[in-house]
Amino acid sequence: MPKDRRNTNGSKTNRVRETGTRTETSTSEKGAPSKQSKRFSPYKTPEKKSAPSHPLLISPSIAVLSKQNTNLIHSSLQAAVEEGVKCHKKTVLGFLNQTKDPFTDNQLRNYHESNLESALTSFDDTFNVLTSHQEIQNSLMEARAKLESNCHKLLPVFLKRHENMIESITSTLQKCTFEAENLYEDSMEDFLAADKTRSEILAKHQELQGKSNDLFQALVANKGLEMQDVWKIELKYRLEEKLEENVGKGAADKSSDDRIDYLFLKVSALEERVKFLEKTAKK
Repeated sequence: MPKDRRNTNGSKTNRVRETGTRTETSTSEKGAPSKQSKRFSPYKTPEKKSAPSHPLLISPSIAVLSKQNTNLIHSSLQAAVEEGVKCHKKTVLGFLNQTKDPFTDNQLRNYHESNLESALTSFDDTFNVLTSHQEIQNSLMEARAKLESNCHKLLPVFLKRHENMIESITSTLQKCTFEAENLYEDSMEDFLAADKTRSEILAKHQELQGKSNDLFQALVANKGLEMQDVWKIELKYRLEEKLEENVGKGAADKSSDDRIDYLFLKVSALEERVKFLEKTAKK
C-alpha cells in the first residue's frame, strides 16, 4: 500500500475549490509548489462579453481619438444638426397650426427663440463629453453654429405662415361681421317701415344688437375659431353707427331720456374701440 505523501516528505496539501474545477496544490515546507492536477467539470462558466462602446461615449481621458472614432463623431454631428433643424421646424409649425387663438409677431418670435434655446441645450448636453478633445472642438463649435443658423433661417417661413393665418382669420371675421350686420339692417329696416319714436328705435336696437352678437359668435364657432372678446368690438361699433342714422329718422319723444341713452351707448362703443386699438398697438 502506498504511503501517505504527507508522512513521506512531511509536506501538507492545500485544496482549492473553484467553480467547475478541483485543484490540488502540494506545497513543500520550503514553500515551493509541486505539480498541480485539475479535473474539469462538463459545465463551463460562460465567458463575459464586454459591451460594445458607443462612438459618442468616449472617455475624456483618451488623449488622441482614432480616425474611425473621429469620422463617426463628425457623422453624428451632421446628423444631430439635421435632426435638430427638422424638429425645430416641426415644433413651431405645429404650434402655429394648433393654436386657435391668434397672436402677434412678437409672440411668435419669442416662441421660436425659446424652442431654439431648448434645441441648443439638448445639443450641448449630448456632445458635452467630447469637449475635452482638442481635435474635434472646432467641429463641435461649427456644428452648433450651423444648428443655430439654420433654425434662424426658418423664422421668415414662420412669419409668412403666421401672416397668412392672420389674413385668413381676418377675412373670416369680416365675413361673419358683415353677415351679422346684415341681420341687424334687414330687421331694423322692416321695423322702421312704420313711424317710430326715438325711444322705440333705441329699444329695438338693443334687441337686434343682441341677436346680431349671437349670430356672430355662432358663425365664428362654426369656422373652428375660439371666440375673442375684442372681435365683437368691430360689430358693436358698426351697429352704433347704424343706430345714429336711424335715430335721426325717428320722431321726437316728450322725454329726452332716449337721446341720453343713445349718447351713452355711442360713447361706450367709442371707448371700447379705443381700448382695443391701444391693446393692439402694445402687442
